[in-house]
Amino acid sequence: MEDKKKLWQQEDNHEGFGQLFVVSEDQKLDWCDMFYLTTLPLKLRRLDLFNKLPRNLRVTLEAYIVSIKGLARSLLKQMAKALEMDEGEMVELFSDGWQSIRMNYYPPCPEPQKALGFVIPLENAFVVNVGDGMEILSNGVYRSIEHKATVNSTKERISVATFYSANIDSDLGPAKSIVGPLNPPLFRTEPLEQYYKGFFARKLYGKSYLEVMRLQQKEFNTT
Repeated sequence: MEDKKKLWQQEDNHEGFGQLFVVSEDQKLDWCDMFYLTTLPLKLRRLDLFNKLPRNLRVTLEAYIVSIKGLARSLLKQMAKALEMDEGEMVELFSDGWQSIRMNYYPPCPEPQKALGFVIPLENAFVVNVGDGMEILSNGVYRSIEHKATVNSTKERISVATFYSANIDSDLGPAKSIVGPLNPPLFRTEPLEQYYKGFFARKLYGKSYLEVMRLQQKEFNTT
């Protein structure tokens, strides 16, 4: 517990041990302990937090971070081809992508049927999920999914989720190379940093923030 306290979230920052999307003392929290950390680009990494991790874990994480970045960029190039999107636009948008890691520990749950989740996890599975950002970038072609965890009444569970987003100083919106008169934008465009500030400031409720980004009919007609 003392080691965990050294890594606890600060009041003005959601990185470290704690919870995300907490907007009220009355809301129900996730059935898990969470550690969240920005890993790339290096200028955004909190070294005061990262350097408090055990050395062996830091070494392993560094190798994992580099490998995941390479995998993400390969997947993004293939997605650009499938969208008939300018590959250069995709590469430039993610050239210095924002990467973060969320490690979750789910203790045994006395009433697992009341916790979210309905999929039996596959041992050592590696899953690629499409997020809201990609649904916006692809102008609705790639649909984001909702993640639901499965817990157990007798066994603990650990999962590691890695997020890879566009450059933090970029704008988030439908790719310019795929929108036009025959494919008008369905979502508005705004600075990525502004998007995430709004996203983390709200209670997480399904894909509700995606609707905040969606253009209304009158905006759609004048775009």
